[in-house]
Amino acid sequence: MKIVGYNDIRDAINAMEQFQSEKPEVFRKIRQAWSLARPIKAPYSEVNRILIKPSEIGQILEEKLKEMKDTLYPGGIYSIYSEKTQYGMGKSQFAHFLRSLYENATPLGLSEYHIFDPSDEGFNNFKDQLRLCFSKCNNNREFYFFVDEIDLIDDPEISEEVKVTLIERFGNILISTSEEAYNRELPFYIFLVLSNRILEDFERYAPHRIKRRINPFLRADLLFDNNDIEAFAVNFFAVLWASNYKNIKTKLRENDFRFKEVMGNLLTHFIENLDFLGLNIQSLVVGDLVERLRNMFEIIFDGVEDDQLRSINLGNDSYVGNALEGILKTYLLRKNRPFIIHENGNSIIASYKNEERLIKDHKTDGYYDFRIGDNEIGFMPVEITTQKKIHSGRKKKQLRAFTEDHITLLIWIFIDRRIINEELEKFDEEVRNDLQRILLPRDLIQYTLMVKDRAFSLLEEFRKDIMSNIETFLKKYAKILFNQWMIGQPIVIPLGGEISDDGGPTQVDLDDINDRVSRLLENTFQYLDSVTRRKHKGMKTKLEAELRGLSTPLQNIGVEWPFIDLNTIYREIAQELTNAGICKYTSLEEESFLVKIKETFAINTAVDQCKRVIISRIEDKINITV
Repeated sequence: MKIVGYNDIRDAINAMEQFQSEKPEVFRKIRQAWSLARPIKAPYSEVNRILIKPSEIGQILEEKLKEMKDTLYPGGIYSIYSEKTQYGMGKSQFAHFLRSLYENATPLGLSEYHIFDPSDEGFNNFKDQLRLCFSKCNNNREFYFFVDEIDLIDDPEISEEVKVTLIERFGNILISTSEEAYNRELPFYIFLVLSNRILEDFERYAPHRIKRRINPFLRADLLFDNNDIEAFAVNFFAVLWASNYKNIKTKLRENDFRFKEVMGNLLTHFIENLDFLGLNIQSLVVGDLVERLRNMFEIIFDGVEDDQLRSINLGNDSYVGNALEGILKTYLLRKNRPFIIHENGNSIIASYKNEERLIKDHKTDGYYDFRIGDNEIGFMPVEITTQKKIHSGRKKKQLRAFTEDHITLLIWIFIDRRIINEELEKFDEEVRNDLQRILLPRDLIQYTLMVKDRAFSLLEEFRKDIMSNIETFLKKYAKILFNQWMIGQPIVIPLGGEISDDGGPTQVDLDDINDRVSRLLENTFQYLDSVTRRKHKGMKTKLEAELRGLSTPLQNIGVEWPFIDLNTIYREIAQELTNAGICKYTSLEEESFLVKIKETFAINTAVDQCKRVIISRIEDKINITV
């Protein structure tokens, strides 16, 4: 894919400035619509130069113009629809284009664009407006009545019973006017802008009342490629520049050339990293693209100034890397307030510390601290890096040291996306991998350096789910740490029980042991839950670490470590998982794998299947009574 360069940007800006001069009112409508992420209220012929797939849209509209005389019948109800479930497919834009097209094609024709509201007042307004428009229609005057926002009936807060009533009420109003137009042979045509969701509701709740009367008319689904998105993004930027959005020309009197060059690079990186923007080229919808571009440019145009363009050097790897690491550290500290996780009546507080912590001669960039009250129950090291590779040298040693005893959060601002999968696969193969990853493309994230304090807002647009992912990791690790904390508490001795000095029977609560073993196995299987397979060596290491957490409370009742043969117990657990049909293995050599069967594996099932293997060994050491 070619780079969007200064010449592309310059040419687009020149074209938009000429457009603005020739048709200022149309240009204003475009600018207004994009600012609000709404359809442009202008004829297709006046705005086709700035659209995605303009020729394809034009062809669809031309076909519908031909069908106007042959297909439309008095009182007909037609749908402008999408077969996809997303909003923002361009249905409303097609409706506006079609309205304008039909009005121009029928000199006496009239039209109305009604925004539907499912409230009582909204239904009354809908009925009144429909009847008023119908009264203006006669044998020599066509009327095209468009209805949008019918999706509001599909509000998840609305109960099924109420939804049925709303659909029937909507259908009754439509059908009454439609039938009258048909019987009187009046050229009154109704067009409904419908999502796939509301069509499914019509089919489910009123198939014989309304669904059968709707004629599928214009399908709004369009497929885009990278070139389409590039052309649209350049035009989007050019419209904002030409209209001096956020007073950008005044802010950049000295460096407008440099800024246009930087924006060309940004648009290239934007297109190359759509997946990191929550956009998928296979299912991209116009509304999502407009919203993302609008939000991104809102932040940049508002925040950028001349001095930032002078200071930024996107070619200096060392400067960019250090600056981005600093932004991410500050971002975590600012955005992630103490996070409270509730577990078995306890409140675990996880808070980010922007401080180094030494782990086996290696320093963290920061860490998440987990506490119950004033007691620290564990921490999660955080490593933020912009290195090209993590599977070699000191970085590999550092991450190995962190993950040996802690689940670690890696935020990797990678340089070359062609090698990340290879690097992570090698790391997984050779390093015990208690590593949670957030991957960010450096060639996109580096533009946060342009806007200083607004960097955090831009970062959220680039990867909106960063904090959501981190909170998921925190919840998972808090559960593990809580389990380990509970495992290490003193063994419960039932009322009247006693510890024998001569090594005789000891009374211990069976439920207490059962709960501890369940917790340690839950932690062990969490290690398998996040991937498809784990080496037996890694699984045994994890199991041993969890069992050692139980050794201290067991020693207090006379059961010394090792109270269990690790190889034997692991073999039995692996066989139990296989017998239950939730895992499989070919051999138990250290470098072989325990493989999870995705369809049947569940942590709770694995725990229930295997806990007796360990509990039976403890029962052999002590006499447990309820």
